[in-house]
Amino acid sequence: NPVLEHPLDLASLNKNLSATRGLKEYFFRPLVILTFAVDRFFWKSDVRGYHVTNILWHVLAALALYRLVAHLYRDRAVSFLTALFFVVHPVHTEAVAYISGRADPLFLFFLLLTFIFYTRIHEKTGPPAVQTVFMGVFYIAALLCKEHALIFLGLAVGYNLIFQKKLKVWPTTVLLAITGFYLYSRLTDYRLLAAAHPY
Repeated sequence: NPVLEHPLDLASLNKNLSATRGLKEYFFRPLVILTFAVDRFFWKSDVRGYHVTNILWHVLAALALYRLVAHLYRDRAVSFLTALFFVVHPVHTEAVAYISGRADPLFLFFLLLTFIFYTRIHEKTGPPAVQTVFMGVFYIAALLCKEHALIFLGLAVGYNLIFQKKLKVWPTTVLLAITGFYLYSRLTDYRLLAAAHPY
């Protein structure tokens, strides 16, 4: 795969993603491709290394989940059991065992980090500007791993309704701006692809 050989070549990356997907399956997940390129650099064609990387991202997602639950409920036992249940639950088998399923633990890891910093902003556990920057960066990373990260807007609303009873304007504005730009760029790219491949 030429993209794995030259992961920083954005023109090649976009061409590859556009040319190898049908219009109903058009994805743009450059961070996932980048992790495969790193795997290729270290592991070459040894698939065991790719599986190790998938397990690593799954464990990192579990640790982020532990941190989030601990932050929300202040109970280490509940946090530990939640993370443990997440790690061993068979529903994650495909995402971890299949190399191609890496987008799931990747996007979840960054989404959970986004959530952690979003809650920190509301609870004023650090400089708001710094927390907002981290929140935005991790949200962008989650979107570049899998488009399902868009669900974070719903999670943010739910968090505010259940835990805060109020909505902070600044972090919400940042999230909406990032989401708007992402959707605009994706729709624009999709229209260009549809024009180039009308059938």
